Amino acid sequence: MSDATDHCWRSDHELWREVQKAREAADRKHGENSIEQIGASDSRWLSILIEEVGEVAHEQTYDAAGTVEALRAELIDVLSVASAWVSAIDAERRRAEKDTEPQEQVKTYWEGLERPAVRGTAVVADCDFPRYWAREEKLIGERIEVVRLNPSVDGCIDNRYGYGWTKVTEAKGYHGIGHQTVWIEPGSFRERGAAAVSE
Repeated sequence: MSDATDHCWRSDHELWREVQKAREAADRKHGENSIEQIGASDSRWLSILIEEVGEVAHEQTYDAAGTVEALRAELIDVLSVASAWVSAIDAERRRAEKDTEPQEQVKTYWEGLERPAVRGTAVVADCDFPRYWAREEKLIGERIEVVRLNPSVDGCIDNRYGYGWTKVTEAKGYHGIGHQTVWIEPGSFRERGAAAVSE
């Protein structure tokens, strides 16, 4: 390979290590406002990337430092933002793929009898009970983690902390582990995670 093209290949690994270090340094510097904390579809990505490209352009103007080191540093910033955006896209893709993976088959129970159940999320609905716990916790209209026992009934078990799933699996649906019934908006249940069916 000629000297003219060596720069294209000789240090890719070193370059990406440098980009990674730049991302880590920026993450420490910006904390909660770090680009490492925002999702792939966040509208800020493009403006952040354009800002970095603009700084590269500025290095080409008459009033810039005009050094190769300064230009290179700005280009590293462009790579850092672009690679962070790609990482965010890949992370969302992995989460989406995980949600569509074949679901694990687990025995579930209610009051000691095998009964199908499934984990998912749903939008909390109000109900006629005077002291409905979800109303008191201001959860009406919010989407939360639930366990659904009967698809024909708009009632589920609160599973925000995993207790609902523990109750229908390890505790076999007995009263040893308490639960909170949550009414959900019709059609709002979204299955995800591990499904459970009786064998």
